[in-house]
Amino acid sequence: MLRRALAVERVAADHFNFRSLDDGVQYKERWQAFRANFGDELRSFVRAQATELRLVTPTTPRYDADDRTLVLGGGFRSPLLRARYASLLQRQRVDLGAPYFLGSPRPLITTAPAERPVVESYAPGAADEFDLMTAAAGGEFGLAPADVRFLCGCASDIASCPRWKARTSAGAE
Repeated sequence: MLRRALAVERVAADHFNFRSLDDGVQYKERWQAFRANFGDELRSFVRAQATELRLVTPTTPRYDADDRTLVLGGGFRSPLLRARYASLLQRQRVDLGAPYFLGSPRPLITTAPAERPVVESYAPGAADEFDLMTAAAGGEFGLAPADVRFLCGCASDIASCPRWKARTSAGAE
């Protein structure tokens, strides 16, 4: 099963990485990614799979209780909207179990369009994606981070992570 999963991962990395320039060096956020030029057959297949995974049309949760819920971070208003949606589900009596909020130390984007003016309303003074996630979790659930733990194993965000793919990109420091 692991070999099959790795094979799928390699195909996805080779064909669906739209977050690097053609030179493969400059990292981009999702909203900066270039568009794929898929043929009709592949486009139809991707749409069908996304629909099957319930990623296209809003649907009610399959279950009314979960052991845990992961709310992903992101840029701009994504952390707020995702936390707000989890909060809405909870108010609709879906048991979220233990909620987890995932944000990274990626600095806010300063090039046009800059993130800071967009996020000031819910995350004043935010410096990175983690701050956005913290503000969203606090605003929607009244939570604050306990011990911050970097999944890569780094002790802090002071230095560029050696595991970060784009650590050599301009502005990574």
